[in-house]
Amino acid sequence: MFSFFFKSIHGSPTPKIQLVDTILKQHNYIPKETLLIGDSINDFEAADRNNISFAGYNNLDLLKVGNFYFNSITHEFIK
Repeated sequence: MFSFFFKSIHGSPTPKIQLVDTILKQHNYIPKETLLIGDSINDFEAADRNNISFAGYNNLDLLKVGNFYFNSITHEFIK
């Protein structure tokens, strides 16, 4: 069902910074054209360390970091 939206899904125990680096290289993604959507500061740090844009999701602490923020309850999108 979700395969249309995702090429892969990854998680622990591999550190996110390493996971993002591996995914960028495996798929030949161009960092300046890549966006990581996440709900934790660890997600932001992985994007930041890999020089890609970040959109925070449903975690108000992420309003202060990243390039974008989306709240699924209010459907608010903030740049």
